[in-house]
Amino acid sequence: MALTITDTEITSDEVGETACLRDGLWFVTGWPGRAMDRNQAITAMTITEERARPEPNRLLLASLESELPR
Repeated sequence: MALTITDTEITSDEVGETACLRDGLWFVTGWPGRAMDRNQAITAMTITEERARPEPNRLLLASLESELPR
């Protein structure tokens, strides 16, 4: 699991989702309608990668998901 993070984009080497910076807010594919800050976008991408694993760590997912606004 590796995320590549630049000033304007976050990509994953495991899933096809991406995060892009637009007008000062981050938007993550797979998380429609949710504008995020940079840290939240990284968290969302980490969640997306973990969910794609054959046996995702439910405790890790619960912890990460609690960091994102509803």
